[in-house]
Amino acid sequence: MLAVHPVSAEKMQAVARDFQQGISPYNQEGLTDIQMFIGAQSALAKLRERDADLADFLQHLD
Repeated sequence: MLAVHPVSAEKMQAVARDFQQGISPYNQEGLTDIQMFIGAQSALAKLRERDADLADFLQHLD
């Protein structure tokens, strides 16, 4: 699910500068997928409490 790619020093400085200004690193290009994945997993966990079969079905659609 996750991959690691090297980034340039300039890109890392830009991310650090944004972070110092209160901008989450997760708002950077490519990292928003992490937030969506976490949100989907959280929603599936809540659904699983009510309807495990439906949650299993939806999880396999990913």
